[in-house]
Amino acid sequence: MPSLHSFLTSLLGQFQELDIRYCILRNYQELPHDNGGRDIDILIPAADNGMAIRAIGAISGVTLTGLTRRANMTAVYVHGVLWGKDHEAIEIDLITARTWKGFEYLSAERILDNSIAPFSNRPLIRTPAPYHEAIISFLGTYLITGDIKDKYRNFIFDVFSHSRQETTQELQFSLGPALAEKLIRTVLADNKEQTKQLRAPVIRKIINYNLQVRPWNSLRQFFRHMYTELNLFVRGGGSISIAFLGPDGAGKTTILNALTARLQYVANRVDVVHLKPVFFLKKRNASRGVVTEPHSKPKRSTFTSVLKLVLWITEAWIDGTICRQKSFNVKIFDRYYDDILIDPQRYRYGAPLWIVKLGRFFIPKPDLYIVLIAPPDVIQLRKQEVSREETERQVRNYKLLAQKLGGVLVNSDNQIDAICENILFHVLETMKARITTEKLND
Repeated sequence: MPSLHSFLTSLLGQFQELDIRYCILRNYQELPHDNGGRDIDILIPAADNGMAIRAIGAISGVTLTGLTRRANMTAVYVHGVLWGKDHEAIEIDLITARTWKGFEYLSAERILDNSIAPFSNRPLIRTPAPYHEAIISFLGTYLITGDIKDKYRNFIFDVFSHSRQETTQELQFSLGPALAEKLIRTVLADNKEQTKQLRAPVIRKIINYNLQVRPWNSLRQFFRHMYTELNLFVRGGGSISIAFLGPDGAGKTTILNALTARLQYVANRVDVVHLKPVFFLKKRNASRGVVTEPHSKPKRSTFTSVLKLVLWITEAWIDGTICRQKSFNVKIFDRYYDDILIDPQRYRYGAPLWIVKLGRFFIPKPDLYIVLIAPPDVIQLRKQEVSREETERQVRNYKLLAQKLGGVLVNSDNQIDAICENILFHVLETMKARITTEKLND
């Protein structure tokens, strides 16, 4: 597994060999040895985007785990890069334009033409000229919220003050002389209210400039932006779901805690959901706490049991459609719908099991099933919530269920590191399979 230094040196070296112009837009001070953020923003020409993605995937020892494509940015999630405190993955954002809803406010060509190598001992690290970096740091947040991000405030003020002429000249391209000068003057005066009031005129000026200089291309970029965002809203960012099944005492909680730590940054977010997403009766579900005696309560009636199944399926579909995320995320379920087939008493399910089986045609299927088992003696040592006979029955049936679902059967009676390594392999293989050749060449 390469270090961040080795990975970036290889990647940027490949960019140079392939004649891909690039510059790292921000948070580059500690690169390539360490990363000050959670991702690395790299500006490249739009025509080289596919080649850059393939260059990342070609680096030895790494696995592309996910891609999220927007109109002028592709988020590439990479596993197999060691950096920071035990991080094994990193996000590389390949940016091809600086725009607001498709309307360009800063020329990527001029940023690349004027990029610099600020560190003599790190020649591969290329960055924007200071006035370009300040404008990017300022407008990136300002055009969305009307505010200046506190993290960059001092830097923006310093560059706007000491490189005022270059900054004004650059902003004049899209804002015109009068508005560019007024905006910089207002920012330097630290007049937050007036700066926020200028946001609308600034956006209008950017739109007008683009429509005057390149009307058809600007409209095409605007509709491309809107289509991409709508497509992400409807189809999501290509997230994957993983369901962990198994009897009580199989070690799910311990394993999930260790696994999620290792999965950090393989996606925009890694969420662990117990059993199912909850949209209805939230307060009631939140007050239930940990189940310590799963077979102590009586089964529900047939009507109530079926009603609960319908609610479960409905919430699962709401989670996978209406609440679908635009970014690439990993959702891990600690137990899932299929557990009912093995242990209906735990869920107080009192209707016929054929209804549960019928419901499986409607419940969204996870991309990967991980079924955890252990010898009954081991499980009984960990938890004695059910009898030994019941534990033996569950272990036997979970083995059969794993075969039926095409899931990965994992013996949890092993060292935690070995278990996580085994599961991580299958998770990465699932992610890798989702990134097709077609996606890499888009």
